[in-house]
Amino acid sequence: MIKAQKHKFFDFIFLKYLYKIFKSNFHSVNIIEFENLKMQLDKLDKTKNIIFIQNHSYWWDGFIAYILNEKYFGYNYYV
Repeated sequence: MIKAQKHKFFDFIFLKYLYKIFKSNFHSVNIIEFENLKMQLDKLDKTKNIIFIQNHSYWWDGFIAYILNEKYFGYNYYV
């Protein structure tokens, strides 16, 4: 298996790009029980792995999880 190499500069540029395309395609993103989710995630060890599972598969889903993780959760996330 090839080990992933993350680059902070690429993450920064990619996140700016995602914000731009999200703002042009979505009015808002609503998450049911967001505060409860954040509280549960805050209890977990951030050095451990976590899997985010969404209720349907659409190509935006991974990007939504990426943005939420960068903005609110802070896990070592890969799309």
